[in-house]
Amino acid sequence: MSHHVSPYIFMMCYCIQRSPLMQRGYLCVRRYDMESRSLRVMKVERESYLKSQQQFCNIFRQQGTMKQRLILGCAAVILALLILGASLGLNIQGTHAQASSASTAQSAHESQRNLFPWPQCTWWANQRYHQQHGIFVPWRTQSNAWQWKARAHDFHWRLSNTPAVGWIMVLQPWVQGAYGGGHVGVVEKVLGHGYFIASNLNWGAHPTVVTYVKFHAGAGVTFVHR
Repeated sequence: MSHHVSPYIFMMCYCIQRSPLMQRGYLCVRRYDMESRSLRVMKVERESYLKSQQQFCNIFRQQGTMKQRLILGCAAVILALLILGASLGLNIQGTHAQASSASTAQSAHESQRNLFPWPQCTWWANQRYHQQHGIFVPWRTQSNAWQWKARAHDFHWRLSNTPAVGWIMVLQPWVQGAYGGGHVGVVEKVLGHGYFIASNLNWGAHPTVVTYVKFHAGAGVTFVHR
């Protein structure tokens, strides 16, 4: 049996292949194939993008959780420090209050005694003032006779240049017979024109005997009272 193909058949196949219809169909198939490939590529890229976005969100959430934990931890530490500081402050205040109370009690106890040495003029002035008014002077240090004016001012006692019965007389050094340490006494009687009688100890020829001496108001003479 002969397998010879007629030239007309070859010519017909060639014409069909080269016809515009066949070429348009080939182009459509090729375009479809390219679009399918593009869609597959776009799908893969989209899936990759979504995957990377999800990973980024997970990382951000983890970081947010860590930040929240860090903030909560710092807040807890600050709160603990505040509580500790308040506790220490209360303890310090309590200790200070106890020390202040003890100091006040000690001062009150000391104010019930005459701590100046006998027979100094300061002892008598303090003792006599207590006899007349029921209180001792509050100053204990820097309390030489000539310093009583400044100490009275420090303790908010009143100062005057005019004598009155029951007030303490303060003489500065070398004033009206006082020695270098000054002198204090208590006014017992006002005579007028600035003169007065004061009771004294450690004055004159008999230092251990209370004497009553006439003085007068003037320079270097101050009267203190509460």
